[in-house]
Amino acid sequence: MSHSEQTLTLQPVTLWLRVLRVTPQLRGFVFAGLVGTLIDYGFYHLYDQWLPPLFSKGLAFSSATLFVYLMNKFWTFKQPLHSKREISAFFALYTVSMLVNTAVNSVCLQLIPKWTHQWTMTNLSVEEVTAGVVLPLLAHPRSIKLMAFVLATGTSTIINFIGQKFWVFELKKKQVAKQSAQPAKQGIEN
Repeated sequence: MSHSEQTLTLQPVTLWLRVLRVTPQLRGFVFAGLVGTLIDYGFYHLYDQWLPPLFSKGLAFSSATLFVYLMNKFWTFKQPLHSKREISAFFALYTVSMLVNTAVNSVCLQLIPKWTHQWTMTNLSVEEVTAGVVLPLLAHPRSIKLMAFVLATGTSTIINFIGQKFWVFELKKKQVAKQSAQPAKQGIEN
């Protein structure tokens, strides 16, 4: 095996090792996120019976946010200490995330029916559309709502993981590091 072939073989291994370092947090984040998504999706459909989609999605997202905050704080990122700054940062992140989530959901609810209609009319004959199973399912209001939900949730999930890992719970780690460094300095000075 040549040196370049060994390098190509080692690159995926190196990448995999980097991923493994993040895996425990990512695994916890994914679990909390999946349960939060179930809460979000269930409440979205519950609230949607009485409220417009924008409000039902916002309330459902807010309901899931509280659960996800507690799971990620205590289980995923293991931050037992309380801090007003951490709570403020988390809810600032989730406010932005909720705005993005509800905006993506609303845009998708408007655009997906147009896209599915245009696609069916340009690529298939009427017989193929009416005889088919997939396209009528895609054009169904529940499918459109599910696709919009998945796209909105995927977008906000990326924002949330990056924000929590590098901003919200990283703030707490920096504060703990400063506090633990201060007594050491005081001991040296005394």
